[in-house]
Amino acid sequence: MEGLSNQPTVVDDVDLVGFLEMLLRQQPPRAELIVCCSLDEFMNRLLRVLPPREDGEPDFSVDPLNIPERTSNLWLTNPTIGNIQDFQGLSLHFCATVQYLQAFLALSPIPTAAPPPSVTGHTKPSERLRPTLAILSPVVAHKSTTQLSGQGLSRTFASAVEAAVRGHQRLVIFEEDKALWDEDVPILNTTVRGVGADERAWVGRTVKVRQVAERFCLFKEGQNGSDKT
Repeated sequence: MEGLSNQPTVVDDVDLVGFLEMLLRQQPPRAELIVCCSLDEFMNRLLRVLPPREDGEPDFSVDPLNIPERTSNLWLTNPTIGNIQDFQGLSLHFCATVQYLQAFLALSPIPTAAPPPSVTGHTKPSERLRPTLAILSPVVAHKSTTQLSGQGLSRTFASAVEAAVRGHQRLVIFEEDKALWDEDVPILNTTVRGVGADERAWVGRTVKVRQVAERFCLFKEGQNGSDKT
C-alpha cells in the first residue's frame, strides 16, 4: 500500500472501493482482509458506494482511479465476491460480531518464519515492506454492543496489533463512517460491575474513539500517506 509504513495505521481519506483497490494493487501483493460484517452486508455496502448509471443501477464499468481492469470496480463487484477471494495473495475473512472478531484475532495462526530479507540485503528489518493485515470497519462492529467503549475498543485494537506482530504483518484499519472517529464513548464497558475504588473516577466519563485508536495507530491519508495527526 503506497505511502504507508509498517506502523499500525488508520487509512482515513478514501472510500470503501478506494480502500479495496489500494489492497489489491499493493506491493508486495499479500494481505489478509478482515471484514467486520456478514458477506451480504459487505456486498450491499459495495453496491451503495458505486456510482449509479442513468437507470439508477450501480455502474460496474467505472474505474475512477484509472488503474488496470483487474482491480477496477467492475472486477470488485461483478459477478461475485469470489473475484476478490480469488485474487492472488488476498485472504478474505468475515467477522460479523465483536466476539468473533476478537476470537479470530486472538487465535490467528502464528507463522513459523519471519519475513524474507530484502533484495539488496541492506534494508533494516523494521523498514521491510510486510504483508498486510487489514481490518474493515471494526468500530461499526462495536455499535449497539456493551463494548462500544474505550475499554472495549482498546481490547480490539490491542488484539489487532498483537495479531499483526505475530504474523509479521503491518496493520491497516479502515472505517467507512468517518464520523465515528469523533464520537464520544464511555471509558468503561457498560456491563462492568463491582467497580473498585480506583476505577470509580472513570464511571460516567467519556473518550473520543479517535483518542483510543491513536494509542495504537497512526492516522494517515490513504492516497499519499501523510499524517493526519
